[in-house]
Amino acid sequence: MKILKEKTVDWQPLVQRASSLTNDSDRVFVVAYIAQCMHSGLIAEKTALLKEARVVADNIPSIYDRVERLRLLATVAEDLDTVLARSLVVDAMNVVKKEDTRDAEELRRKLVDIAYQIDPDLAVSLASSLDDDKARSAARRRIDYQKLKRDLLDSEHIEDNEIKGQENDYSSAAWELLGYLNSGRAEARDVMRTLKFVRIAANGTLRSAFPILSWVIENAIVKRAHADEARRMVREMFDATMSASEIAAAVVSRAAGRTTTVSSTTIVKDQQRIIVGAEQRVVAIDFIEQWLRNNGNEYLKICDPYFGPKDLDILRMVISAGRQVQVTIVTSMKQQQQEKVEWPADEFYLKYWRKHFSDQPPPTTEIVVVGGRSGELPVHDRWWLTKGAGLRLGSSFGGIGKTRDSEISVLTEPEIEERLQITESYVSRQKREHLGEKLKYQFFEIS
Repeated sequence: MKILKEKTVDWQPLVQRASSLTNDSDRVFVVAYIAQCMHSGLIAEKTALLKEARVVADNIPSIYDRVERLRLLATVAEDLDTVLARSLVVDAMNVVKKEDTRDAEELRRKLVDIAYQIDPDLAVSLASSLDDDKARSAARRRIDYQKLKRDLLDSEHIEDNEIKGQENDYSSAAWELLGYLNSGRAEARDVMRTLKFVRIAANGTLRSAFPILSWVIENAIVKRAHADEARRMVREMFDATMSASEIAAAVVSRAAGRTTTVSSTTIVKDQQRIIVGAEQRVVAIDFIEQWLRNNGNEYLKICDPYFGPKDLDILRMVISAGRQVQVTIVTSMKQQQQEKVEWPADEFYLKYWRKHFSDQPPPTTEIVVVGGRSGELPVHDRWWLTKGAGLRLGSSFGGIGKTRDSEISVLTEPEIEERLQITESYVSRQKREHLGEKLKYQFFEIS
């Protein structure tokens, strides 16, 4: 009904259903959201609903539940009737002002926040109305925080003496502003005016610096990514961030008693090999995707005994690389059993692809499942082969860059040929046994 946005939509049946709810808290909750969804031309009807819900809210026995509902009504009323919104916030504060619990403190904080949005003077008045010195002081700190957040968005200049002692507030405010920026609820600021906050981040902890730096960088991207200087400005920010991260990693490693000469993500030998650190899977993915874009041709043959449905992300990488290749994957029967693959496996894999990865059809892919009595594939190594190029993965695709350091290396021409012959021996079923044990095969195709 909200999508229709027509004044003539009959909201009355829905209102009646909401009014028949026997639980007062539920009733206020539902009515508030109905009022919020109604057409903007129905201001009188929306306001009347909120006023009726306000009367119902007075009957809610739980103090905290009642205050939450009054706050919700004020949030909806803010854009409809400022006088009503103000009185709802005041009523809510009067209910909870004398309570001395952590929940009450949290509710007072929320009420100060919405009061500041309605009118900063209202927030000041609410803070002054509190009898307890501790509660009054907490409310005033919250007002200062809201003022800081507004200054970050609007002020042309912030004095250094305003920053001292507020580093944590800047961190929290920057995180909220990043959310506003990402959702389109705030415009990006001039990049030069945000650089001062990098110095604030430098004076704090890593935890407090991260939100500030995230906001500054995203602000620069939104403001300048489309401009001519984007390549220089945004790229320099990226390079500086990477350098600082590598230095931090080296310092932390030394403090922890570990020895390290290079970052665990450093690419050596002209990108012929990379060492991928734990929790740095993105490095491995970027390297493999780049390799696919540069080399993927005619076919992609993968041998990975630990390949299962969760690794279908490989096919998404093939699509992203823009390569029209025939994909063949050799894996183990044991892995399919461990991941509880149901047969027919082609339907199981295709359903998994559609549910977890993409509505786009996957590239034509043949999966060869091999196993002896134990279900294991005789090959333990992992490799990716295409025409004239190959990669060796020191870990399975699903595990690389997660909990252990591992290596990805580019194969030489003789290594490619050797591994291609091994792969073909399974694809063609030429290899019938291993160590005197008969091998069983299952073939299926997804597309």
